[in-house]
Amino acid sequence: MTFVIRIPIENFCSFMGQFAVLLILCMFYYEIMSIVAQESFSVVNYGAVGDGETDDAEIYGSIIAPNTPSAWEGIDSSQWLKFDGITGLDISGPGLIDGRGSRWWDQSCKHHPELPALRFSSCNGMNLRNMKVINSPQTHIHILACSEVWIDTINISSPWDSPNTDGIHIHRSQHVTIYNSEIENGDDCISIGDFASHIKINNAYCGFGHGISVGSLGNGPDGPTEAQVEDISVVVARFMNTTNGARIKTWQGGSGYARNISFEQINFANVENPIIIDQNYCKVKGACKEQPTGVQISNVTYRGITGTTITKVAVNFNCSDAVPCTGISLDNIKLDPAISGQQLSSSCNNAYGWTNGVVQPSSCLESKSL
Repeated sequence: MTFVIRIPIENFCSFMGQFAVLLILCMFYYEIMSIVAQESFSVVNYGAVGDGETDDAEIYGSIIAPNTPSAWEGIDSSQWLKFDGITGLDISGPGLIDGRGSRWWDQSCKHHPELPALRFSSCNGMNLRNMKVINSPQTHIHILACSEVWIDTINISSPWDSPNTDGIHIHRSQHVTIYNSEIENGDDCISIGDFASHIKINNAYCGFGHGISVGSLGNGPDGPTEAQVEDISVVVARFMNTTNGARIKTWQGGSGYARNISFEQINFANVENPIIIDQNYCKVKGACKEQPTGVQISNVTYRGITGTTITKVAVNFNCSDAVPCTGISLDNIKLDPAISGQQLSSSCNNAYGWTNGVVQPSSCLESKSL
């Protein structure tokens, strides 16, 4: 397997110091465990040129993490492979990144902070192509505070019961396109967090896991937060055996908005909750008290939705009493029961919008204006 990493000349020197560990691992198949005790490396000793002209690093092999959390003792256990502050980063495979996360999955997140296999922070004009990432301790690929990102032909895999193993999580980022993704995991297939906008997901496959989620929004480690999420588009996606399909989830007590969101040409197979908006999201169902504020959800389109569901309530809009959902559009929806003879229904609470074409099960949206 081969990784090719292209970095513009103006970023090369900082890359040489910051990502030497990545180069060493890829070229020699070493595990991080064998080198974390050392403090610094020079990639010049491993084939890098740094002559002001050469900007390609071709790397062979697989990147393999330690197989136990104890290997991180004494170092930052929230970081593994991180690319920070690079403009014009281009990473292409084929290649494999193995997070060997099984020893992490049965441990509390309170004691072990988030450890993604790959984190991209403050990168602009980035391309990530033709790669496979498996068994991350938690999120597989984290996109944080980035812009103009193109992700193409990505395969992500972890067991269906691996907790917190989001496939791709996008947070505080703009203009991100994910094309040709195949993800099987134990949490959100793709999740979109606060302050994300102009996100395009095209030709996605989600197996197991929790589907494609906008959210959760409006809550952070220290309590309620503001959300600003808009212009999210999911076009052509297949979901198989997932616990949710096209989902928007927000916490009560937050503020801000999630708007201009569309799910189009979506197919479900044996999916729970294929279409769901939950403005009363809570880690423990029923444990969160009613709040006077919430994230405003508006202008959400579902178009060309087909497939089967194993839950009786196929369309569920559980919106806030304080901040109802508005501008919901259901356009040509045809959902059938995966269980023979089961009758499907829709459920609405403070959800306003309209329908077009065939809508099955029948819509429960309220049409009056607020």
